[in-house]
Amino acid sequence: MRLHVLGLLAVGFLAVVGFVRSDDTKKPDFSGVWKLASGEQNGEDLPEDALKSGKMEIKGENFSFKLGEFEGEGKLKIDLSKKPATIDAEMTSGQASGQTYPGIFEAVDENTMKQCYAEPGQDRPTKFTTKEGSGRFVFVWKRDKKADK
Repeated sequence: MRLHVLGLLAVGFLAVVGFVRSDDTKKPDFSGVWKLASGEQNGEDLPEDALKSGKMEIKGENFSFKLGEFEGEGKLKIDLSKKPATIDAEMTSGQASGQTYPGIFEAVDENTMKQCYAEPGQDRPTKFTTKEGSGRFVFVWKRDKKADK
């Protein structure tokens, strides 16, 4: 698995936090701990070990992640006026530090969100899909209700 994939896993959660807090107080709060439910890179499913270890914690507008031996933190810029909502994720620490990933995201419900990112320097995705050689990543995250207690 490429190192920058790990940074992308972390990035999407902060997008949801920004979306929830900046637009509508009736929307659910995405602060807390999240687990990776599914993922795809370049048209192929992520390995089972990545799914089992994918974890993100959101506190306010900051996030941290751990995926196997990889960890990191980051910041992002969100544009809610676009459909789908867009996100530029800037990794500030970890193996992907200094890289920015253009992406899109959708809050499916208060316990589920999905995201799609392109590699740094590529055009922003417009759909939640990948294919071989696309340089795209799709992730679905589920709230870890046990960890939030």
